[in-house]
Amino acid sequence: MKTIKILSKEPLTKPKFIKAELVTYQRDNEEPKQWEVLKGFDTVHILVKNTNTNKFLLVKQNRIPVAVKNANQGICTECCAGIVDKYKDYLPNKRAKLVARDEIFEEIGYHKIDVNEIELVDTLLSSVGTIGSKQYLFYCEVNDSEYVGQHLESDEEIEVVEYTEEELDNVILKEEYTGAVTKYLIMFCTTEIYA
Repeated sequence: MKTIKILSKEPLTKPKFIKAELVTYQRDNEEPKQWEVLKGFDTVHILVKNTNTNKFLLVKQNRIPVAVKNANQGICTECCAGIVDKYKDYLPNKRAKLVARDEIFEEIGYHKIDVNEIELVDTLLSSVGTIGSKQYLFYCEVNDSEYVGQHLESDEEIEVVEYTEEELDNVILKEEYTGAVTKYLIMFCTTEIYA
């Protein structure tokens, strides 16, 4: 992975992914109060298992917010994931599945996956005190015949890493820079339900 160096920080005036708002609200007849809220996208997170190798496919990439707060260059191990920013004509769950399919193709290189094979295992609300966006958590099995290679955007650097189920324990218990959603999804999907 390339080395990240934080060059500056400044207030965001024309955001691309999140917007800050000051919300004024009132409970019953109490005095009005204010709360700062970030508006962001819903997201998808997919735990992918290759049935030929019997290994789980995760990704490593730089996450700039983590780099700002930590000294590890922001390199995080996580499930394949992305923002729900397309397929606006579909209902939310179908829309999320379509985005999940696209992310599997782009980040880890598996193509022509039937969306019916992508299983919704849970939904969560994230950062309920600031954003409150919905996170769709999926499980999907792929095989070698579906592999065509990553299709990353020009500014993305994503490394695919493979783990056996036993090795995932290290990701859950020992890997400091793994997001909570990834840890939750691994624990949920490697219980007796999917074993």
